[in-house]
Amino acid sequence: MAPSRPGYLGTPLSTGQTFTQQGDAMAALLDALGIDRIIVLAVSGGGPAGYELAARHADRVSRLVQVDGVCIPGPIPGAAAHRFIA
Repeated sequence: MAPSRPGYLGTPLSTGQTFTQQGDAMAALLDALGIDRIIVLAVSGGGPAGYELAARHADRVSRLVQVDGVCIPGPIPGAAAHRFIA
C-alpha cells in the first residue's frame, strides 16, 4: 500500500498537521485494514511521518527504510524520541 501524505492525492490536510499526527494516522490506517505489522518505506517528505510511526508504534513496524527522507536536525516540538535498532 502507498498512502499519500496529508494534502496530496486526495488525503485531507486534517488527517495530520504534525509529523506525530501523521505517524498516528498511519497506525490508524493499519488498524482499519487489519494489518498488525509492516515494513515501512518512507521517501522524501514522508520521512518524518515514517520516523514517527516507527518511534510511536514500534510494535507495528518490523523495519524502517528511509530513501532521501527529510530529516530535521535537533529536537522537534511534539515529536517522539526516536529509537533506532540496527
